[in-house]
Amino acid sequence: MDIPGASKNEGANIIQWSCHGGSNQDWELTYTSDKKAILVASNSKLALTVDKGSKNNLALYVQQKYASLPNQHFEIKKEGDVFKIISPYSAKCGDVSGNSKANGVKILQVRFIN
Repeated sequence: MDIPGASKNEGANIIQWSCHGGSNQDWELTYTSDKKAILVASNSKLALTVDKGSKNNLALYVQQKYASLPNQHFEIKKEGDVFKIISPYSAKCGDVSGNSKANGVKILQVRFIN
């Protein structure tokens, strides 16, 4: 996951990008007392957030100031060599739009099956 242009602005979209070692691709992982994951971007110190608290499919992942909101807490589920980021608030999973492999594609949430 990448923050385009290493933006430090609230509301900046989260995208996929080839790994390049920049701090805009580093995420600090901590947990709440009830074991929900909080992901904070190293470069901006802003938290991964489901935009506008949406529970809808295709709602975007953005960065916002951490405020302990339900749309900023996630479950990280390991399945084999893959990690899923799931929003318990919306019961949806993080996804790359259109299953694209291209740089710059936005990360959003879709219905979680399983």
